[in-house]
Amino acid sequence: MGTGSIRDEHDALSTDRAGLRATAAQTGHVLASNVQAGDMKARDALAGDAHTDDPLSRLSIVLPVGPGDTAWPPLFDALQAQAPAAELLPVFAEGDPQPAPNGALRAPAGRARQQNAGAAAATRPWLWCVHADSRLSAETLPALRHFLAAQDDDVGMQSSGALARGTLAWGTLAWFRLSFEADAAGLSRRMRLNAGGANWRSRVLGLPFGDQGLLLRARDFAALGGFDTTMPYGEDLALVWRARRAGLRLQGLDAALLTSARRYRQRGWLRTTLRHLWLTALLVWRELRR
Repeated sequence: MGTGSIRDEHDALSTDRAGLRATAAQTGHVLASNVQAGDMKARDALAGDAHTDDPLSRLSIVLPVGPGDTAWPPLFDALQAQAPAAELLPVFAEGDPQPAPNGALRAPAGRARQQNAGAAAATRPWLWCVHADSRLSAETLPALRHFLAAQDDDVGMQSSGALARGTLAWGTLAWFRLSFEADAAGLSRRMRLNAGGANWRSRVLGLPFGDQGLLLRARDFAALGGFDTTMPYGEDLALVWRARRAGLRLQGLDAALLTSARRYRQRGWLRTTLRHLWLTALLVWRELRR
């Protein structure tokens, strides 16, 4: 894809992003004034000039970093090294004292708010929301490139607003197969059970979670209204549910995205597993009653 066509895609998305920014401003999803605009432009120029043949040049990667969360550097470094054509948007919580890379965004704390802020700043046709403790497997980026190369960026809803069922019938929401990384020492068998359950839930029920790397067109994300910041948890599942109602095609990519087992180690495997099952059941029940 040439530089001119990428510029056209960016122009076509401007109206959608303006609406998302307006929504963000009303609900507190604001960017701090210390965003390094020069660094962002330099990264965009690199993607536009040197990597236009790479499908990842059509992708903005939103990487939310929670307050005090120090798990992000390995993923950030891997994405910088292995996906230079993509627009990489780390979003740190306002008031978080930890050092942030040049060009990082700031937004009010909360994964939904931070991801919405990253989406509002994005300039590419596709969004990939990936958690700070995720890790790339050898197959993640090849599968991502293959998927993007087969997509038409002009498909999907072009403006936000109330959605009728089936509004986004030509759009797609994709995700990766969940796998736990090697830090699950002593929990490997049980974590394989968790990963198997998550992948069954995604494949059979069409209910992927955020740690599986949700991927969709920026205009579809804007049309869906972004992540719901009023929810204390489960904003990822709520977005998927709205996408289902709006008619987006759900597609699991046959490639693993690794995630950390740190919370299972810290809080206990059984306790954490039961809590996730209970919260998932509550969210599903809530959506079914709508």
